[in-house]
Amino acid sequence: MIEKLLNWKIVTGVAFLGLVLLYTFQIVEAPNRLLQDVLVYEEGQKNVLQVKFNLPVRYENHFPQGPSDFVQIKIRPVSLSGVQKNEYIGSDTILPGFLEKVPVSDIAYEGDVNGGPFLSLRFSKPVNYQIAEDSSMRSILLILPAS
Repeated sequence: MIEKLLNWKIVTGVAFLGLVLLYTFQIVEAPNRLLQDVLVYEEGQKNVLQVKFNLPVRYENHFPQGPSDFVQIKIRPVSLSGVQKNEYIGSDTILPGFLEKVPVSDIAYEGDVNGGPFLSLRFSKPVNYQIAEDSSMRSILLILPAS
């Protein structure tokens, strides 16, 4: 009877330790940069500007709703609550040939502004756009008509 009780305690203790270790490995540390990359590609009759992140984000809303040369997208990092750094990408990370298709001039992550965090994009001319997030929640997509 005592041996069965000891075996039960050992099994329970090992299982508990295993769960603690699994939980510990799931904790995600903040990456040095939230913004990872910017890609531009064609999809049918549309151009897609894909802003990639180093951790999952959720699209919440954006302003303005109509055509504009400036778009501010409210996002929410899913894995971390304390991502407050501001980051600037600009247009230098986009291949020059694609700037003709998507006239973006500035891309910035604004993490420590009131009401934020925001992904802000400035264009060289007013554009029509739709906003989506990809299924991995690691990209915000701006879908623009082909010019």
